[in-house]
Amino acid sequence: MAARISLAVEQAVSVSPPKGRDEAFDIAKGLGIVAVVALHLSSRSASLFHKKFDPAWWTLHWINLFLNFCVPLFLLISAILLARSAVRSEKTNWARFAWRRTRSVIVPLIVWSAIFWVLRAFIRHDSAVMEPGFWTHVGSRLRDLAFGKAEFHLYFLSILAQFCLVLPFLVLLFRRVRSGFWPALILALSTQSAAFALQKVVRFQWPGSTVFWYLSILVPGVWLGMNWKAWPTIRRRTWIVWGALAIAGFVLFGYGSARDLQGLTSNGTLTNAAGSAYALGASFLIIGLLTALEPGPRPQDSSPLYRHPLWGEELLARRMLKRMGELSIQIYLMHPILMQWLSTSWRVKALRILPVPSLWLFLITLFGTYGIALLLDRLPYVNQILFGKER
Repeated sequence: MAARISLAVEQAVSVSPPKGRDEAFDIAKGLGIVAVVALHLSSRSASLFHKKFDPAWWTLHWINLFLNFCVPLFLLISAILLARSAVRSEKTNWARFAWRRTRSVIVPLIVWSAIFWVLRAFIRHDSAVMEPGFWTHVGSRLRDLAFGKAEFHLYFLSILAQFCLVLPFLVLLFRRVRSGFWPALILALSTQSAAFALQKVVRFQWPGSTVFWYLSILVPGVWLGMNWKAWPTIRRRTWIVWGALAIAGFVLFGYGSARDLQGLTSNGTLTNAAGSAYALGASFLIIGLLTALEPGPRPQDSSPLYRHPLWGEELLARRMLKRMGELSIQIYLMHPILMQWLSTSWRVKALRILPVPSLWLFLITLFGTYGIALLLDRLPYVNQILFGKER
């Protein structure tokens, strides 16, 4: 009996992905969007509710550092899924790819940049945005748009747009040079190291808003998307590598970041490298765990994973994370509006009355934005214009 169950589980996790949505990736995106909201709220709560350097302040900042895997996780998922889509046929239709990415990435970037500029001018009364010179500086505004600087979180769409320009070259490279996973990972780490070294010379103002800052996770993601059937084997053989990267990376990243918070000297290149190592390890661990637990297409005699008490299909947390993953771009783009509204005036005073106000601020922001996203999901034309979702 044990052998049969083992065989059933092995077949469940090794099956080729279905043509529709992959549940594991939706759940990963759901986990990622919860982490994104918590990342932003932990930093905001530390300054709103606590004195600098007191124990609660440090706790929130360590939570913030721990959650820094969230955007790289989204980029890894995007790299895998876009690469899988690009190589579905022998000859990729790059014109169609460009048109779909324009609708799903470029249009939302432009629309939400405009929305946040308007909010900054007429709701926050940001003096910089309200000055006439702000709008006559066309070059500066185009640069802000290109690097997602209309609001602090829009850089993700900018990186995704840049990645869509880089993806065809990576696909061509991996098609021409048939390599294994390890050479692809070594290439990724080498190019990432070169990008960090080049930044010390170039001193670009926003290196974290460029695709070059995430090559260590995007390059192996593309290889994996093009060779997805190899993932079950790679997952079993590399989990210890990802665990070691995550642990060692977080220790060094946390140490350097903690020194920065205290105004002490630190090695910025080492901290950046450690942060990348942590994000790489944590993201691959999450994808590995979720794909290992994914039951796959449901057979007549369902896999035991369907009935697992911690991961069964009826589990509310699983269903909610999956739905949040499906609506992740909506939640990502909208949550700063609710976060900002809750962080001002009488609302902060009301939250301070409650026990653990930072937790309440997080929960209201997350589930409030999730509720709005559920409502907007019923409006296909709105979804298409605001979020680039197909009708």
